[in-house]
Amino acid sequence: MKPIALITGASGGIGAALAYVLAADHYNLVLVARREDKLKEIAEDLKHRFETHCWVVPQDLNEPNAAQKIYDQLVEKDVHVNVLINNAGLGLRGKFTDQAWENDHQMLQVNMIALTQLTKVFVNDMLEQKERNATEEVRLPYKVMNISSLAAFQPGPNMAVYFATKAFVLSFSEAIAEELKHSGIHITTVCPGVTRTDFLENAQLATPPQGRYTDWVTQSAEEVAQEAYDALRQNKRVHITGGVVNNLSATAASVVPHKYLNPLTGWLIDNIGGGKDIW
Repeated sequence: MKPIALITGASGGIGAALAYVLAADHYNLVLVARREDKLKEIAEDLKHRFETHCWVVPQDLNEPNAAQKIYDQLVEKDVHVNVLINNAGLGLRGKFTDQAWENDHQMLQVNMIALTQLTKVFVNDMLEQKERNATEEVRLPYKVMNISSLAAFQPGPNMAVYFATKAFVLSFSEAIAEELKHSGIHITTVCPGVTRTDFLENAQLATPPQGRYTDWVTQSAEEVAQEAYDALRQNKRVHITGGVVNNLSATAASVVPHKYLNPLTGWLIDNIGGGKDIW
């Protein structure tokens, strides 16, 4: 029996890369994102390459109760998830007072509310599965991976709401990891640094004229996905991807007083991309 992993934001970037990593390790997959055509394309490729069975669930996580809708669809098909990967996220660059509330609300909904509700409904289902399957010879993994960010370790002037949502993900995930430590369900929080995906373009963080992140401070989605999966397999509670540079950045954020760090962070965010603010 193959384990089943659900991945949100699976239509591109880190989410799609994770789909390929898990498929190569003999997982069947539930792929969730808004872009049904892209999900079907990825599902077909995974089936061809790895004989992976994929359930495609087109769902906008900005919709109220999106998590419950996803869960209900899977229950109807008698699909029970063993590994939940909360990868979907939104980011917006610009001063807090300049942004429309609708955009801030969407970011809060996707990055925090949907993630929290998905974790609740699927962890409760995992607990029920473990109880039902306690006598089975084949022991399936029960895990949650929540994708946070290096942004979780400090405030982010000019991306205030985004940085705050990622701090929530880290705090929430570490707390429930402690609560569940004797349950057999493992919670891993992954904190990527700057990753070369559509997210950078959508958040206006990779465009001229001011400059671009160079390769030495960024990772590809595939590199992040492999590191994230390795951390999940090792049941790490928190993993910062990208090696020494990103780990030093996280450490510095906890050591350097924020009154000195915040102006630098705000300047960097304001100067690493050009053009008007956009999702």
